[in-house]
Parts: sequence; C-alpha cells; structure tokens
Amino acid sequence: MRISTKTGDQGMTDVYQNRLQKDDLWVEVFGTIDELIAAIGIARAQINFPKKYNQRCQSIQKNLSALYVRLNQKTSLKRWIKAVEQQIDQLETILPPLHAFILPGDHLNAAYCHLARTI
Repeated sequence: MRISTKTGDQGMTDVYQNRLQKDDLWVEVFGTIDELIAAIGIARAQINFPKKYNQRCQSIQKNLSALYVRLNQKTSLKRWIKAVEQQIDQLETILPPLHAFILPGDHLNAAYCHLARTI
C-alpha cells in the first residue's frame, strides 16, 4: 500500500472503500481513534508497566481497532460500548478517588498517559 497515490485528491480521501470529504466528521472520528491507538502505544513503549497493565493497554488498543471497523460497517455498538464501560468501571475501583484536577507534566510517563486520556 502506497502512502501517496500521486493522483491528487480534490479534498477527498478514501475510508474503507468510501470516498469522503477530508472535512467530513467521519474522517475526524477515524483519525481520532487512530491517534488514540498510537498514543496508548507510545505510553506502552515508554513505561515499564506491570504485565497485567501492559496487556490491558493492548486490549484497549485492539478494542479501539475493532471499533474503527464497526463504525465503518455501521454495526451495532451497544454490546461493545457496554464492555468498554465495564472495563472503565473496573479500572476505577483500583484507582484512588480524584479530589482535584491533575496538572500533567511532573513526570514524562504520567504525561504520556494524560495525553492518551485526553484523546
């Protein structure tokens, strides 16, 4: 697969065999999902997570990739969303309660995690 088609794009792009305007909301959605997968990958590469957390991050990346496909196929997302919400609930049980806004930047590894969180 080539990065550049050398044919010009007239402001259009291909997304799963669909031709879309580059300012289409779906292009933004797919790009943001791709960006989040990459940001989690940066955090995983930079941080020496315990094995179970590294596996959980990989699972999140795989689920986001599956979401990318599901959105394109316009299949039902209810079950997928419920599974993601359950994972979030499970993670929240092991984290201390937040009582104030956290300003990222004191530690590089934490900043990578905050970057992924904001996407």
